[in-house]
Amino acid sequence: MRIAVTTDDREHVDAPFGLARHICIYEVAREGARFLETHRFPERAPGCDGDALARRVAALKNCTLLYTLEIGSRGSARALANGVRTVRVVRPRPISEVLSALRADLEAVPPWLRSLLRARKRPGGGSWEGR
Repeated sequence: MRIAVTTDDREHVDAPFGLARHICIYEVAREGARFLETHRFPERAPGCDGDALARRVAALKNCTLLYTLEIGSRGSARALANGVRTVRVVRPRPISEVLSALRADLEAVPPWLRSLLRARKRPGGGSWEGR
């Protein structure tokens, strides 16, 4: 599954969605996680209006989850409309810790994640079920 994290330093989930300098994308599976790409945002978009919000939401393409420090209602609604669930972290956390925790969840596949994965199809066909 693809996940996105909002970050300023590219090592921690440490920024709100509308203010993050970077959105990093990872592929996460039970076997491991790998970095895919970074979307850079030189502009900070407090309130995330118009084009700035659209660019940030576009960075979430094909992602299932977004880990972020905070997100406004408009950003959250747009992410959800694009099939991306938001996971708010209470305090800044190392990205490696977030990835490890998600991998552990994939081992146990909690009910909330199982239903989300069933609803989402894998790129190239098939579902995430049983992967």
